[in-house]
Amino acid sequence: EIARDRILMGPERQGFMMDEDERYATAVHEAGHVAVGLAVENGDPIHKVSILPRGRALGVTQSLPERDRFMKKREYLEDQIALLLGGRAAEQVLLSTMTAGASNDIERAVEIARAMVSEFGMSRLGPIHLGQPDSPHSQSLLDKVEDATNELINQQLERACAIVAAEQESIGRLVEMLMERDTLDADEILSCFRRESKAA
Repeated sequence: EIARDRILMGPERQGFMMDEDERYATAVHEAGHVAVGLAVENGDPIHKVSILPRGRALGVTQSLPERDRFMKKREYLEDQIALLLGGRAAEQVLLSTMTAGASNDIERAVEIARAMVSEFGMSRLGPIHLGQPDSPHSQSLLDKVEDATNELINQQLERACAIVAAEQESIGRLVEMLMERDTLDADEILSCFRRESKAA
């Protein structure tokens, strides 16, 4: 478990002290990821959440795939985007602000959305493929790709905000427990959301 955490989440930053406001904001951010991860139907199960700084991250939500996915469906990719934006959604809905902590989440979400539009043909633009970055394309097409990418991102952010708003009570329980314990496993997370593990 310790070795897996180190590989998936990065090494713990020993002696790194966050003030209580930052710990709380981090807990809310991670709880947003968890709430969305539990709500979506096509995501991977949430395994652990932590507000101990690791690598460059101040907190981490870890989900573990139940199986290898060789062909990712549109619904799975949309759920991945919503999950990545769950932290930003929680900041907006529960803290009425935004933090720079969401920058890596946004980068990854935009990468998925752009691939859905420009490689997988999963947008209103239909089956287009831009090919290599240096391939010649009209500015009009590139603008349409950006618009369709932003549309996907904003739809999933709206969805994540709705989930966070509906789960405020459960998120509150999770934040409280994270502030006390720093790291929670799947069963502890599910207890905050009044759910039982599938193994139970």
